[in-house]
Amino acid sequence: MSTILPCTRCDREKYFEGLCWRCQSLESNDRVLALTEEELQREIEEIARNIESDSYAYERFLQLFSLRAIDTQIIAKAALEHNVYFPPELYTHASANVRDTLIHRLTATKDSHEANHLQSCLAMIGDAAVLDIFHHLEHHPLPWREKLHVDPSMYAEKGGWSFTNEGEKYSLAFDDCYCLVEGQTPADDAIQVGRLRTEQCEHCNCPLVDMLQIDGRDKRLHFLGIDGTARITVCPNCVSLAEVVFCRYEVDGASTILDFEDAEEGNHFESEDLALMNANSLALAKQRVNPFFGVADGLHNTIGGHANWVQDWVHHICPDCGKKMTYFAQIHWDTLMESMEGTLYFELCSPCQVVAMFHQQT
Repeated sequence: MSTILPCTRCDREKYFEGLCWRCQSLESNDRVLALTEEELQREIEEIARNIESDSYAYERFLQLFSLRAIDTQIIAKAALEHNVYFPPELYTHASANVRDTLIHRLTATKDSHEANHLQSCLAMIGDAAVLDIFHHLEHHPLPWREKLHVDPSMYAEKGGWSFTNEGEKYSLAFDDCYCLVEGQTPADDAIQVGRLRTEQCEHCNCPLVDMLQIDGRDKRLHFLGIDGTARITVCPNCVSLAEVVFCRYEVDGASTILDFEDAEEGNHFESEDLALMNANSLALAKQRVNPFFGVADGLHNTIGGHANWVQDWVHHICPDCGKKMTYFAQIHWDTLMESMEGTLYFELCSPCQVVAMFHQQT
């Protein structure tokens, strides 16, 4: 029988010596955050030279992109020269020449697979020229569209935006982004996570949870458009299995879970797990981070910015106004309880005071 060995940093149980995977990743991130500007530039040049190596470009690039918000112009130029289109974040800061070449390739290709990648890359650029070509192709599709599952407007969502039938662009992500950090002193109540309620779910009898309690009056959270205290309530058991669960909040702290499908008859959450979640010390960080800080791995719980999508990006429709909802938070379940995997995502329609919550895991 294998011997259980505690992580030498966090005491998490594992079956090998040294640090657990999470602490190894955190140490790697710490080294990236400590890089000087000169060292960072050398890393950028190294990625550009090795752009054809998929594993190097993907792993190292995304780490630098998310944690240090590197300028991708040099990398995008190298990627274009070698026909490298993944990850699409490579092209976020591409020059106008690179962008125009991507657009030309998109309109010239007959290969739906290539068109798929090109649209994702252009979505990360998301400027006026990209908006124009996406809007045109939405209404005048090329032959490759027949083999793809979605229109250009859906690809735009990869970059955190989309557009109306009239070609008006709108955002689906916030530029402001804050991490949720543990054990902050002094205590900060602008955000509280995973607080148990006394009520039980009418479907499965699992205790309900205020997954987020948000004080929108805190100046760091003004970007959310919540003028008061919003409690985002959900059944943790049902939300991990349903396609989506909506919660309507009032700015006085009242909340209502809207009817949803895929309800569970049995509760799979142990009381010990819920107690552990309730006892977490996550709080809103004092300083803002770049909007892509949480996209590279499943380590960072974030409010605002862009998501680390475990599967494909999803933006749900507000049940009240029928508009796409804006992504605004992610909570990785294993930061609350070790028995749970995957990520819980939150999307917001602030005019209607509705939040969508949904779960993804590999």
